[in-house]
Amino acid sequence: MENFVTDRKEFENYKSKIKKLFPDYISFEKNSFNNNFKYFIAFDFDYIFEEIFFEGTISFLNKIKNGKLFFYTIDPSPEDYFFIHFNKYSVFELETNKNYNDFNSIVYKDPGVNTADAIGINSNEISCFSHSDDWAIIGSREWEISIVGFISLEMKEKFLNSFGDNSDIFTSIEQQVNILDDMLNFDNELKADYNELTENYQDRE
Repeated sequence: MENFVTDRKEFENYKSKIKKLFPDYISFEKNSFNNNFKYFIAFDFDYIFEEIFFEGTISFLNKIKNGKLFFYTIDPSPEDYFFIHFNKYSVFELETNKNYNDFNSIVYKDPGVNTADAIGINSNEISCFSHSDDWAIIGSREWEISIVGFISLEMKEKFLNSFGDNSDIFTSIEQQVNILDDMLNFDNELKADYNELTENYQDRE
């Protein structure tokens, strides 16, 4: 059964990877992907925990010959919150030969004494990645958006093709913001905040 990382040295390896992917991380809307990332697509944050997202991501990892998916909770802090409360880090890896039930079990696993602390429930900002430096995901429950970054159009196409008919869950960042606006009817302040996010995640030349 999959488990959270408990070893400090192992955790530091994942933390180093996060710092490599997002070297100047401030907040979700600022776009802290490193400069190698040129292309971005968006999807609804909640899909991260759904089977169609899991299956497509595993298919993608097999296509690029990466054997593990890594899941890292940025907020609440895996150190200052999760480890202090549960003596483990809100970080785990899942081999690509595992199934959705394995994934679902750990994201909704009670880390201590309260299932409300499961990362599928109380995580606000997360990242998914693999050994490759060519792609990564960052998502925010507060903003209700997840963003996939790629270093090349080829990698972006491989990712989308891995989802087959379900690739329509992905949009441009602007389209995803418009979907949210239609549902939530942004006031002017919120509209300005999401416009900033859209500008920050424009594809780079």
